[in-house]
Amino acid sequence: MSSHRLFPDLEPHACGHLSVGGGHEVYWERVGHPSGRPLLWLHGGPGSGASPRQRRFFDPARWCVTLFDQRGCGRSTVRPDLGGGEAGASMDGQAHASHRVVHNRTPDLLADIESLRRAAGVTRWVVAGGSWGATLALAYAARCPQAVQGLALRSPFLASRGEVRDLLSAPPAGVHAVVQAAWDRLAAALAMGDDLGPRAADRDLAQAHAVFRQGGEACRGLAVAWSVNEWARSATPATLQQALDQGFLTAPVEWARRLGDADDLWRRALVQTHYLVHGCFVDMSAVLADLSGGFAGPVVLVRGALDALCPPGNADVIVQALRAGTARIWTVPGAGHDALDDGMVAAWHDALNALAHDLDLTEACA
Repeated sequence: MSSHRLFPDLEPHACGHLSVGGGHEVYWERVGHPSGRPLLWLHGGPGSGASPRQRRFFDPARWCVTLFDQRGCGRSTVRPDLGGGEAGASMDGQAHASHRVVHNRTPDLLADIESLRRAAGVTRWVVAGGSWGATLALAYAARCPQAVQGLALRSPFLASRGEVRDLLSAPPAGVHAVVQAAWDRLAAALAMGDDLGPRAADRDLAQAHAVFRQGGEACRGLAVAWSVNEWARSATPATLQQALDQGFLTAPVEWARRLGDADDLWRRALVQTHYLVHGCFVDMSAVLADLSGGFAGPVVLVRGALDALCPPGNADVIVQALRAGTARIWTVPGAGHDALDDGMVAAWHDALNALAHDLDLTEACA
């Protein structure tokens, strides 16, 4: 298999829903070799889900991979009678969208991971995640180091106020026309004024979350603008140019439909802003401090040198917090946040191969 390609499509050999409390049931699936080394994949977001394409990040002959949709995401469900939602029409036929964020915090997700591990009969597993998934992987390793053999992290997000504010800040002068147009559309949807400083970004985030919680037609346009802005910040120059050539500037709404159905984007943005407005319910400085004293497994990190969503320097922060010699970084020149960039895929394969080698060597010497 060429190193820059995803592995072939594959179907789960097991799947289901696990009741995790608080009215939530999380969807999970297992792919790869049933007797392979256990690995947990944590999707990004917050608010996204585990997609069939993400199954293809891992060698199915080597790994037995568990993927799941975090609370309020994707195929995971919530009881329609769960309290906490406002009046309004149902968006998913099961419960008002705001129910998705009730009993939904980072400690809840960490508990869900442990429930999944016990249900799968796994003693220890490798934990891998991208972006927000990397945040969650670090928090889980700090909380349950005895359950984690090693960590594989792509484009890690450290849940800092600066990272969140950058998403709602005007892009620098001279950016690609698609990036500027995407942000202009979000600024118009939120009626941003001339004040674009840090306090204004906090205000705009709170306003967006309030709109998403309220529900109704106004959410759809904002959800599209929100999602397109995030996408544009993560896209490579080649992808942006392709969007420009395909009529992004003249028909942005029609073009943006390829990102997903408006209701799906709404649900995703609701969960995402719920986390972002609350600092993602995690203190990453405390997480890294706990890791520095309590986790010694191998760690591999992959980052794009031009990542505008999750600063490339985040990987250095993580390495500095860990014990010397336990972490290695693969940097991809010219790549941004896009996990499907050829260079990012190749580096991800190399990093996972190195991690597997380290684990095999450690076990052989034990």
